[in-house]
Amino acid sequence: MRKVFKEDFAIHKSGININRIDWVNSVGKNIRFIYDDIEGIIIINNYENPNITISYQNQIFTMHISQFRKCQLGSLLNVYNKNYLYNIGDIINNNEILEQIRIKQGNSTSKGYKYKCLIDGYIGKCTEVSMKSLNCPVCSNAVVLQGVNDIATTHPEYLPYIVNIKDSYKYTKSSGKQIKFKCKDCGNQKTMKISTFHNNGIMCNKCGDGRSYPEKFVFNLLKQLNLDFIPEKIFKWANKRYDFYIVISNSIIEVMCNHHYGKGFNFCGGRTLKEEQENDKIKIHLAYKNGITDYIIIEARISDLDYMKNSILESKLSQLYNLDNINWLECHKFALSNRVKEACELWMNGLKDTLKISKEMKIGRSQIWKYLKMGSKLNWCDYDSKWYIEDTRKRTKKIRSKRVEIFKNNESLGMFESVAELSRQSENIVGVKLLPSKISQVCNGKAKTHKRYTFKYV
Repeated sequence: MRKVFKEDFAIHKSGININRIDWVNSVGKNIRFIYDDIEGIIIINNYENPNITISYQNQIFTMHISQFRKCQLGSLLNVYNKNYLYNIGDIINNNEILEQIRIKQGNSTSKGYKYKCLIDGYIGKCTEVSMKSLNCPVCSNAVVLQGVNDIATTHPEYLPYIVNIKDSYKYTKSSGKQIKFKCKDCGNQKTMKISTFHNNGIMCNKCGDGRSYPEKFVFNLLKQLNLDFIPEKIFKWANKRYDFYIVISNSIIEVMCNHHYGKGFNFCGGRTLKEEQENDKIKIHLAYKNGITDYIIIEARISDLDYMKNSILESKLSQLYNLDNINWLECHKFALSNRVKEACELWMNGLKDTLKISKEMKIGRSQIWKYLKMGSKLNWCDYDSKWYIEDTRKRTKKIRSKRVEIFKNNESLGMFESVAELSRQSENIVGVKLLPSKISQVCNGKAKTHKRYTFKYV
């Protein structure tokens, strides 16, 4: 605590300075003070605006009234002196003192040190006041030291994405500097902050697969564990989408990226941050209410290998499964990969069946069609949307060409080659028009009868 006791001063009783110190009439007063662990009494000898002359233990001292009012008595009490607090060779916060120096501050100088960081070898200077709490600027990524914390050293996997390779030696992964990046798959270039790329990846607007780094990281992890899982699961009991559902353990995994915590949040699906966080609570409540055994949350604020690895190891997932043999680098590589290209490669390697590709990649079939159509424009595959139309027609024809039998009061009225054929002949045979969709519903168990008739596939 540092204070002078205001009640020991003369105080103005009226006027514009009411309740403020009356310096003229405070001359001769004994003023008590506390300065850290020092307590004592100072006598005010004289006042000449804006300075006062004071005495303490037979010492006479002149200072500004604001200094005295704020109890800035370090020089008077000999708390400050010309001796350095630290000696050459002392180690403070992993920084070794190399030299005692004077550092210019405005029109004067103050005591300071030249130091060396024992972690990265950086040599810098700082004042004595800041030495005790000093964080090495290289360790904290405020300063770039090539070979220590530059992008090329810490994240060489980013090099294929950086247009000007010199930038990888000039900046750190968390820099707010905007530079040019390129998609290593399609070559599309875009200017973005380095920190944004580090957190979210390239997010290519030409060939991007729309999947976040954290989601793909966890996806690959689950594949390495050989688990039967369903991505983006929607349950009958909730019109909510869950990131991953693990069948064998009846568990849900939710990957919580930045927008769940508010960083960089604008809107998510039209929701505000408060609504998004409320939606998270509702999803958890519904899951447990409907019998989900475990609800595992993976914090994924940063799209970084080490961050994701540590976050997963600290989550409940590490308690349920043995993660000792996980190839984390493989998770990282998959998270940086493009699933559009993966779908195209499967197609070009002979798996020309969107349903099979969908099962292989664990992605909805409609998304596979989108990926293949996108890849076709980029010359990554020879997929033709006309093929999809023809394939759909064939599948529909195959379904509709199932032989069907019609019944009235459990008695068969005949058998037909297809639902469509029965519909066409229905008026001539039973006197009413039977609709194909209604016949199919009865055959599939979705309806009991159609116009008092029942049907079944043969």
